[in-house]
Amino acid sequence: HDLTRRKKRMRIAEGVMEASFDPELTMTCKGIVESANHAAEELFGWSKGELIGQNIKCLFPSDITNDPKTLQKFIQDHLGERQEITACCKQTGKDVPIELGLTRIETGYEEDRNEDETIYCLFMHDLTRRKKSDAEKLKRRKIAEGVMEASFDPEFTFTSEGIFQTANHAAEELFGWEKGELIGKSVGILFGDTNDWQLNGFVETHLNQRSETMAYKYDGSEVPVELGLTEIKTVGDEK
Repeated sequence: HDLTRRKKRMRIAEGVMEASFDPELTMTCKGIVESANHAAEELFGWSKGELIGQNIKCLFPSDITNDPKTLQKFIQDHLGERQEITACCKQTGKDVPIELGLTRIETGYEEDRNEDETIYCLFMHDLTRRKKSDAEKLKRRKIAEGVMEASFDPEFTFTSEGIFQTANHAAEELFGWEKGELIGKSVGILFGDTNDWQLNGFVETHLNQRSETMAYKYDGSEVPVELGLTEIKTVGDEK
């Protein structure tokens, strides 16, 4: 009866594992793969028949070698943690960025349990898309910063709270502030008295149009400028 219940639980666990959209597999304490789901086949390019019986080092060759100590270190480093790591795809031979979670399951009865009955479950999430998206965002940001820096006219960006985030070289030249001094300060230091300057009124007056106004240099002197202000939405409703 106990054996029947255990088999039923195993079938349920195997079904849940197979239904997961993320790669999952199990291995013995010696690093031998015992089971893998379809998502693992898709990501790593191994069929289940090929993967089962292999040493886990075939997926993590940069972390695990023939030295058993490297497997133990791998387990210790990742047990109970979710960490970014690279795995190897059989089809391409290229590294695949993943998030890895590792848990331990004791399969034997407590009174006669031994190390050989310890199973480790590896839960993985493919980070390829996220890494590609992050790289694209970084590329676009670098391009925007390059275009801004190349402008002959002063340019700034500031948050919805009116705090400077970026400034170009032309802005340093005109206003006498260095970027490091300006970033983090209120827009009011250039366009109004810092005590009673109102951000909302400033935005409403200048948004989506070009208008003449007075600005203040580092030394307190005034300079007439033509100001254009545009709104950029970044993440969610952040401006």
